[in-house]
This record gives sequence, C-alpha cells and structure tokens, in this order.
Amino acid sequence: MDAYGRLNEVREFPVEAAQMLVSIRCSDARDATSIETEVTNSMRIEYAARGVEVNLQRVNLAGSVVNSHSVGEVIQLIVDGVDHYVERFNSALTYSEAGPAGGVLFVPVVQITGHADVTVVNPDPHGISQNVENVRVADPHSPVNCGMSHASDAWSAVRKWLVENKITARFYDRSLRDHVSITLNSDEDIMRLMNNAYTFRGQNIEEFLYSIDLIHQPLRSKAFLREKLDHNVRLSCVPVHINASILHYGTGREVRIDGNQHIHTFLDDVAGVTAYVIERLPDNHPERAARTIKQKPVCGLICPPLHDSRDLIMNYLSEMNPNVGNNVAGSVFLTTGADVVVPYSTFGRYKLGGIAYSIMSLGLKDYYLIGRNKGECHLMEMKLKNDPILSVLFEKFEVKVHMVELDDVRKKANRKAVGSLDEQCLELINEGIRKFPRHERSALNRPVVAPRVRELLRGF
Repeated sequence: MDAYGRLNEVREFPVEAAQMLVSIRCSDARDATSIETEVTNSMRIEYAARGVEVNLQRVNLAGSVVNSHSVGEVIQLIVDGVDHYVERFNSALTYSEAGPAGGVLFVPVVQITGHADVTVVNPDPHGISQNVENVRVADPHSPVNCGMSHASDAWSAVRKWLVENKITARFYDRSLRDHVSITLNSDEDIMRLMNNAYTFRGQNIEEFLYSIDLIHQPLRSKAFLREKLDHNVRLSCVPVHINASILHYGTGREVRIDGNQHIHTFLDDVAGVTAYVIERLPDNHPERAARTIKQKPVCGLICPPLHDSRDLIMNYLSEMNPNVGNNVAGSVFLTTGADVVVPYSTFGRYKLGGIAYSIMSLGLKDYYLIGRNKGECHLMEMKLKNDPILSVLFEKFEVKVHMVELDDVRKKANRKAVGSLDEQCLELINEGIRKFPRHERSALNRPVVAPRVRELLRGF
C-alpha cells in the first residue's frame, strides 16, 4: 500500500497545531510529480503523528503569477480555511506559540513557487531563506526554466493568430451594456475585447501578458498578495505569512527567497525529502529524464485544487488505455483553482496564457475536466465556452474536452506505486523521511504524540 492508502487510515489524532497552506505552483507538466505526491502523503502521516494537522490547497497557473485575476481565489481559499478552523476549534485556536496551554497553534501560509535552473552563490547553510541577490539563473536557455519567461512572445503569437484568422469574438460590452460580436482585425479590437471580457486596464495590449523574471517574479507576486491581504477586513487579525521560492525540476531542490527565516512549514520538509530522493536516483532513471527534458504532456487538465490530480488522471488514463502509460512526470499540463468552476467569469491572464500555450505551442489535443460531481464538470465546460478566446482555440485546434467525475476517477485509477514511482523510489522516500537534514524549526522535531499513526508508515 502506498502512502495514499495509509493516509486514508488516519482518522483522529490529538491536534496541537494546524498548518493551513495554499501552495501556488506553475501549470508546467513537470511540476509536482508522483515522487512529490508520495512524499506529501507520507509527510502528512509524520506530521499527524506529532499532533500537527496539514491542510494543503493548491492553485496551479502558468508562471505562478499572482495578479488582479488570481488574487481573489487565493484570498478566498485563506478565508474559507480560517472559517473552517475557527468553527472547529473556537477559542482554543491561537496564532502564537505563547498562547494558552492546550490551545491549537494555527499557522496560515501561502507559498508562491516558480521554477528555473538556479544556483546560489555563497549559500547560508543554516538559513531557511537565501538572500535573493545571491541567487543566479545558471542557464537562461535551460529546458527547466519557466516558459512564462517568454510570455510576451506567446501572447504575441496568440494575437497574431486571432487577427490573421479574423476570429469573431462575442462578449458583453460594458459601455454599451449589451452583448456584441466583433471581428478581431487589429490589436485595437483585441484591446476592446480584453477591456470588456477580461477586465484588463493596462495602457497597451502587450501588457496583458508579460514575460516574467525567473528569480524575482515570486517576490513580485508576494508583494502584490501582501498588499491585498493587508487591506482585507476579514483577515485583519489573521497573521497570514507569504513564502516565496524557486524550484529546480532537475535536482528537486527548492530555494526559499522570501526572507522569512522564522517560518518553516510542511512544504519545506516535502521539498527536502523530494530533493534527497532525486539526488540519489541513477542518472538513467526515467524520473530524472522526464523532469529535465522539454515538457511534452499527453493531455491538459482543469480541476479544482487537488494535490494529487496529475497522478489521478494519468492512472485513470492508463487504466482506460494501457498504451498511454502512467509516467506522471512531464505528462499533464495542469490548471487549477477555486475559480475554474465559476462559469460567469473568464479565465485569468496567466491561466488563459498557459492553456493557450499548451494548445498552440505544445500541441495538446485532449483536455480533461475533473469535477467533484457532474455539476462541477458542466460548470467548467461552461466556463470554457464562455471564454471568448479559449472557446475559439478549442474549436479551431480541434481540442477534445472530456468530463470526468472525481469519484469515477478514483475508482478507476490504479492506486499502486504509480508512474515512475518504482520500488527504488519508494525505498528512497522512506529513507529520506528518516535521514534528510531537518531544520531546527521543522515540526518533525516535535515529540511523537500518536505513535499508532506513525506506524502506518513503512519502515517503522
């Protein structure tokens, strides 16, 4: 049984602390492979054994860019999480380790993670976060660098295609207070579409999607989110922390650059074990190759936040058609978020840009929509049809949309060691959990309060 099965056996344990985490990651098909999913599930058991509950929500969008389009759903995830824990623990909930005895320490954290081929000059061996001025892009042309570092070129290609094909767009014109249909013959026409359908308020059309800075974008997103959180009345008394990091797909190493030396979370431990495993895999292991070559996904996926969504869909597809294979690394271009089931709004800038890139540049012909029920599936389908640009791209590039319910996927998906997660990977994961260098602030240093929970992990 893998950690997914064992995690389901964790029913109740004494909760002394709760980490509520919103992880913002890229849509790139190489992000969050089976190794990280297995580590995540195993680490949740380790944390539970120490009285720490982990509530992990994921938002996947191209470039991990937090802006006016994506910030609303991030804040809503935080508000929903806070409401859940306040209702559950009431006055026992505390935000400080100096809180009352018997209280539940509540730690809400957003982590924004980009990805690139980075190295650190003069790294601080004891620091949770590194000085961003010491972080360098080792190879600006590396295939592990985020494609949104060329977002301006991708957006230019989309605009050129729209104009050359004289695409007709239907949208609600806010000045006319009526629906209109116009032929996109120029950037001026596209600007009108962006202003009305995508609430774009920039000065020129090029600003709608800009190329990100591989190192500094996570910090820019952090600054944007921090400003919005600091002016949010509902969260005015909640100390929400924002971490920022850069992940190297090839090595699995994650570099924190946020300066929050006092904030160590579950995600830091997951990153540590993942890097431990990848460093020890043979050079010819398929996981290594899939993480470093240019992404060639077999499908696209749109769904609400699910930390194991890539594993689920690949195992589902391999059960339906064994020729597909179930190597998760590099196989699924993922777009998630709370807003994907909101049909009366268009997709945000970098979700739009990412999906368009997956169709026009990566050549995807199949997109799957996973909903928690049939209704959610249809809401996502409606959202695609209501988006003036994506609806046309799906039609003209003949992209098939497949709607599947979550329960159906879980039943049909093979829950054994999946994809490239062979026995060697499983053994390294269990070894890594015991031996990877833990930071002194890690919750793994807390005493075990529920040993029967910990026994669910193999090797103990």
